[in-house]
Amino acid sequence: MRAVWHKVQQSIDWILKNEAFVFYTLLAFHAAPLVMHSWFPTVDGPAHLYNSKLILDDLTGTAELPVYLEWGNLTTNWLGHGFLAILLAVMSAEWAETCIQLLQVLGLPLAFRFIIHAMRGNMAFAVLAFPYSYSFLFFYGFYNFNISLILALLTFGLWWRGNTSSSVRNRVLVMALAILTGFSHIFGLGFLLLLVGTSILTRTIRNWDTGMLKEAVTSFLPFVPSLGLLMAFLVNSTEAQGPDVYQPISELWKSLVRVAPSKGIEYGKEGVFSQWILYVHILMLIALPFVVRRRDRESSALGIALGLATTLLFAAYFILPDGKEGYAGFVNSRLLLLFFTLLALTMSIVKWPRWISFSVLTIITYISIGMLGIYINANRTNAQIASALAVLSASIRPGSVILPYISSDRFILGHISGYLGVQHNMVLLDNYEAALNYFPLSWKESELPNFTVNGQHRLSSCPSWPANSANEEVEVDYVLLVEDRPSECTVHLRAMLDSTHALVNNDSTGPLFLYERRP
Repeated sequence: MRAVWHKVQQSIDWILKNEAFVFYTLLAFHAAPLVMHSWFPTVDGPAHLYNSKLILDDLTGTAELPVYLEWGNLTTNWLGHGFLAILLAVMSAEWAETCIQLLQVLGLPLAFRFIIHAMRGNMAFAVLAFPYSYSFLFFYGFYNFNISLILALLTFGLWWRGNTSSSVRNRVLVMALAILTGFSHIFGLGFLLLLVGTSILTRTIRNWDTGMLKEAVTSFLPFVPSLGLLMAFLVNSTEAQGPDVYQPISELWKSLVRVAPSKGIEYGKEGVFSQWILYVHILMLIALPFVVRRRDRESSALGIALGLATTLLFAAYFILPDGKEGYAGFVNSRLLLLFFTLLALTMSIVKWPRWISFSVLTIITYISIGMLGIYINANRTNAQIASALAVLSASIRPGSVILPYISSDRFILGHISGYLGVQHNMVLLDNYEAALNYFPLSWKESELPNFTVNGQHRLSSCPSWPANSANEEVEVDYVLLVEDRPSECTVHLRAMLDSTHALVNNDSTGPLFLYERRP
């Protein structure tokens, strides 16, 4: 029996010693859902791709922006669009979107592994990041937020690793990455500043002397420009004018115990996997007081700093509003993902017994592979619709104005009309980004035409579209219906369009119907 147990211990030791093989194999598996199909639709992803195409066409002179679209303020949410525009300049739209999605899905565990290595933590725990790669926020297409989280982890890891040397090169690199984090998303920058702030505060208090305050100020200097960027965004944001919207405490608690950030879609088995993630964290928190040993002062300060930051995020999740009335919100969803990411990071710097490390490595690997199977199956139908829209794009005259309507119970189709604009330069009137002040392109209200459909300014039972009634009437060129669940709006609209417009695509079974205005 002892011989068998000795063999088991040797096997566990070998796996933990070669955890990098498990990590990088799992990393390769996570690329599979994105490369198996031409498209992997997310909610906002098609809109980001479409607006990046507009940006590229305007910058290269391929097609100028219409007078009623203008460049917005240079602030957050720019980095993802800029990267997409560069990709579109050198590759097809399908591969451009795949590349930026791979950056998010693979970048998070890689950044997580980097920061654990920088902190000399438990490398086996790097797999804890995988369940959050295909998160709810990834499926919602929050590209800029996801990229900002990756940049925040990389920046903090570089800053922490360079604290001992304090080289000019390290400070400049940290400053540049912090600024890029800010241009990506305000939440990622806030997360980074929280980590840096708690680390400096903890180290200053624990090692207080007359020179410590100067060292604290010097350590924070690389983040001063990015802090200025954060303040500029807060001052210039018009979103702050709306009333706050709060989620009920019961809903917040439900999302917490279900580990909502680990679930991209709401399938039953996916919920089982997310519960296992919760149990792993609970068991580690219970065991934590029994395994923590005396560490050197620097590592101890790091543990306190990460614990403090985790506690502050936990409190912010229940205290802060989910957003402003009339805006997308998702503040609580972002905070919850940051909380679980930081909780996993905090657990990763603890010197756990090898059987706990092996158990976490095994369970999380199994969960991650199981979730990948769910996402591969779920994408098949959505990828077909995206491909059909991209093909349909070739039928539209460049420079046209299209009015899309989406009627579906699938949240993933919310902005899927963006795929219609990946081939030629055109104007999609459901461009939600242009209605907000924190994206690169915005509607110029004073120049916006009074768009009509068959001479009508508004359609019964249908949502309104961007228009300025004080300006000249302009008939839209095309109407797109994405309809897998008929609504009062689409039924009324199709009945009207059948007599006034020509159906461009011949597939009358749907869910895509593209109507062109007859001369």
